[in-house]
Amino acid sequence: MDAANRPSMCIAANTFLCAAQITEALAQMCVVIHTSVAKTSERYYAELRRRYYTTPKSYLDLISLYLQLLNEKRWVRSV
Repeated sequence: MDAANRPSMCIAANTFLCAAQITEALAQMCVVIHTSVAKTSERYYAELRRRYYTTPKSYLDLISLYLQLLNEKRWVRSV
């Protein structure tokens, strides 16, 4: 993941997270997590010669998972 992709990743995160009234900091967190997974997957390949791919879909899945967990925690808290 290069720095050139970060702005578009933040825009995508903000688009999905805006509905949940999440701040810019959480969108940045999603970018950091996705970027760190990409870097770790490079090290994984160097050490074990196995590929792990990060894709735009996996980035959107990360955001979706976060929203799902957030909704579950809100539901538990309201009960």
